[in-house]
Amino acid sequence: SSTLLNRYNFANRLITNRNPRGNTVDPKLLLEGSNAQSATEVVNHLLKLLGLYDVDAATKSELKKYLQRNDDGTKGTFKLNEESMDKEVRGLIHLILSLPDYQLN
Repeated sequence: SSTLLNRYNFANRLITNRNPRGNTVDPKLLLEGSNAQSATEVVNHLLKLLGLYDVDAATKSELKKYLQRNDDGTKGTFKLNEESMDKEVRGLIHLILSLPDYQLN
């Protein structure tokens, strides 16, 4: 429906806005104090932080694979650093906010 599409678009605008004067999401702040470093740890932390406690293993696996892909879609590795926080972790947050489970939350 158009409401769902509007939610997805709002999440995208929120996640991709890097201007601190507007509404934005700072991945570094969301991960602060979590000790998360690996793709699995980052996925698990963000799912819990965003209120999704019962996500099935297949969905978690796909989210983890997202973090471990190169820009061209080939298999890569995930290393948490400034660049990956700004790119992959932002994208991961958008994917989580777009999950059907999140829409029901």
